[in-house]
Amino acid sequence: MSLLNKNTKLKIKKHALRELPNECCGIIIKKNNEIDVAECKNVAHNKKELFEISPKDYLKASKTGSIEGYYHSHTENNFDLSGADKAVRISHKIPLIMYSVVKDEFMEY
Repeated sequence: MSLLNKNTKLKIKKHALRELPNECCGIIIKKNNEIDVAECKNVAHNKKELFEISPKDYLKASKTGSIEGYYHSHTENNFDLSGADKAVRISHKIPLIMYSVVKDEFMEY
């Protein structure tokens, strides 16, 4: 089951555009055998270049379904995943999705 179906892409894109100029972030969950997104508050100190998921939002999402991945947006010309992005992916051992607002493209790591 792909995390990036038409529905999740649309929801992530809408979330990213609403949060501009800041990065958005959220959790991809599976509930009732369906993939969905749980939008989270970005509590990073520099929201334009970083993301950090609110612990309260993480806990809330974990109670609604199984956590299958994370997502966030890049808002400027930073099309690649950062070292911090890759570290999050490696430490949590679940996929990380990045949506580039400028390129209107998704990347899964």
